[in-house]
Formats: sequence, C-alpha cells, structure tokens
Amino acid sequence: MINLNSIDMRNYILLFITLALFTSCSEEDQEVSFYIPTEIEYTIPSSSAINLPFNILTPEVETNAQAEFSSNNTRANLIKEVELSNLSFEILNPEGEDFSFLSSITVFIAAEGLPEVEVASSDNINPNTNKLVLQTTDLNLQDYLKKETYTMRINTITDEVLTQDHRLEIKSQFFVLADLVDS
Repeated sequence: MINLNSIDMRNYILLFITLALFTSCSEEDQEVSFYIPTEIEYTIPSSSAINLPFNILTPEVETNAQAEFSSNNTRANLIKEVELSNLSFEILNPEGEDFSFLSSITVFIAAEGLPEVEVASSDNINPNTNKLVLQTTDLNLQDYLKKETYTMRINTITDEVLTQDHRLEIKSQFFVLADLVDS
C-alpha cells in the first residue's frame, strides 16, 4: 500500500528545493563582477634629504571604465561597488635597484569634484626586492572610476639619499560588482 502523505511531503520538498535553486540562480545571473586593470609610470626623483616626506602627482589616468562596463554588459548607473584590490610598484630603472631606499609609501586617489582619499600604503617595506605590493583599503571607489580620469598622489619617505631618479611602474586592479543590463 502507498502512503499518500509521504509522497505529498516528498513532492513539497522537491518543489521547495527547485524553487530555491531557481530563485538563487536568477538573482546570481543578474550580477556581474570583473576587474579593471591600469598601468602608469612614476618617477621618484633623486634627492639630497632623507626622512622627509615628499609628494608626487601621477599624470591623469584614463579609466576606460565606460568601455569596461559595456564589455561586461553593465553601465555606470548599475555599479554597486568598486574596490582597489591590488596596487603594486616595480622598479624599472635603474636596473638592479631595490626598495632599500624607501621607508614608507602612501597612495591617494582624487577625481574632479571628489575628495582625495587614501587607497593604499606600506610601512613594512622589504628592502631586498624590486617589486612592492601595498596594503589596500576597502573603500568603495565607484564614484572615482565612473569619472573619465583620476589622479594619484604618492607620498613617500626615503631613508637613503637617492643619487639618481628611480622610474617605477604602478599596476592597479579594481574589482567591480554590478548589476547586468536587462536583456
């Protein structure tokens, strides 16, 4: 003999699981996440003083964010969050140099109409490497990346006299979370 109550209960459980999976999949399918990479070069000039902070402004960085948004099937008004996930510096010139001259570094971002905010820093610099990865903040930077350009101000303190300019490559990677454009 078949127990109808157990069949009904199994059907209800199966229906509930199916609905739960369908609902969670459809919500997940409406979001997209991707990275926007940027690269710029920056020069720390030779100096005669040590332990004094000095600032250098990078040239304006074009975000190309609108193209990135479009290629990922989203738009600026659908962006939920943008975080700087990675910021690194690598010495390009002089060859063979390392970061032994650097005591600390702090990086700020600014864009037209927006306040300057700190986005990364490092006080514990490994002196025996030519590549430095900074600790990033968890600020939501969506307003900065929605602009056509932004600038970075880099505040550094050296603990050695630099007898020649040091040319660096700065690589950043912004994580973007957004809703998809309705199809």
